[in-house]
Amino acid sequence: MRVVFWIMFLIMSSSAQILEINHKNGAKLIIKRTAGPGLVAGTLLIPGGTNGEKNPGETYLLSQLLLKGTAKYSAEEISSTFEDFGGSISISTHEDFIELTFETRTQGLSRALDVIKSMLKEPLLKEDDLVREKKNALEAIASRAESPQTFAMDKLRAFTFRRTSYEYPPIGTPEGISSTTVDRLKQRLSEALNVKGSILAIVGDFEPSDFKDRLLEVLDALNVSQGNISTSELIMTESKQIRLSREGSQSTVVCMFMAPSPKDRDYYPFLVFDSALGSGMSSLLFQELREKRGYAYAVYSFVRSFARASRLLTYIGTSPQNGEKVMSEMIELVKSHSFKEEQVELAKRRLIGLHLLRRQTRRQQSSALAWNEALGAGWRSEEEFQNLISSVDTNAVNSVKEKYTKYYHCILVGP
Repeated sequence: MRVVFWIMFLIMSSSAQILEINHKNGAKLIIKRTAGPGLVAGTLLIPGGTNGEKNPGETYLLSQLLLKGTAKYSAEEISSTFEDFGGSISISTHEDFIELTFETRTQGLSRALDVIKSMLKEPLLKEDDLVREKKNALEAIASRAESPQTFAMDKLRAFTFRRTSYEYPPIGTPEGISSTTVDRLKQRLSEALNVKGSILAIVGDFEPSDFKDRLLEVLDALNVSQGNISTSELIMTESKQIRLSREGSQSTVVCMFMAPSPKDRDYYPFLVFDSALGSGMSSLLFQELREKRGYAYAVYSFVRSFARASRLLTYIGTSPQNGEKVMSEMIELVKSHSFKEEQVELAKRRLIGLHLLRRQTRRQQSSALAWNEALGAGWRSEEEFQNLISSVDTNAVNSVKEKYTKYYHCILVGP
């Protein structure tokens, strides 16, 4: 007998009903009902990602093979289930989660959920598909080195997160890809489905009770979970700079600083700090390093949130002769600039506007609900975002800047 708890919340700010279902195996279902022409989108997050891999990249290969057919559906039938209604399905691997996303029409939802259940419970995982996906993955890994920005970020990742599952990108390493077998993929799938914390968020124009059985079958496919992903925080305790030689006409500088987790009360002031620092043409880094000092065309910052490490990254591409100088000046701006009220207010307006623009589709909304829940902010933070950002003041922004930018790791790559 299935044990679930149904809890209904009415979110007054959006006039949308949010249904939260907690399954006995630790999985969670979040449903946001919308009114429209009969569209549905969903995001399923399965904990693990690269965490716990034996061969770096094996989870990426698994995610690709899940779309290649099941005992019940061929690869063509999987894709047509969604594409026949103008939708799509995709699976990607992240540092902490496997992410499955889909879009369809309401009349296709029942079959879509059955396909997803079959993908989780009875994938074929064939050897010839693995050989082909290995080749594709190795080519993708090689292409990452062609981009100065990606090359620098991957090298900085390997340095600052060494000896952890974060030290390589989710696509893995050539050695890990080459070593992965079908038997290992079967074991990896079993490991992923037995970790607590899976989240399925669905946004669309449908009555949840009409699809109750199908929805619960997807949750059932996640098994009775016993394990948990590691949550020990990875912190920075000293500042370091590394330099790598690389042929080319550009020097690339990437710096990494600590950042608060989405579940931390410092998170929203820090988002405003990041926006004021390096988001858009009015940001500090753009104005100082590009407009006033003429070092580069592209310069920006962004926040990456992992389960065990949130980080602020700053990036700039510049001429080879300016590399050392730019790295020093970028670090100084991040650590020492005191933001004024007008800078903070502009950053807040930009954040709120971007948040609204990036929630236009049901797919974007389902992704946001799932990721906010997964990273600890909670799905309710989606509805509270504007108020949380609006309440941030200038003192809070400068306070979190001082708190989290004490240490840094920077890489300079160039001739």
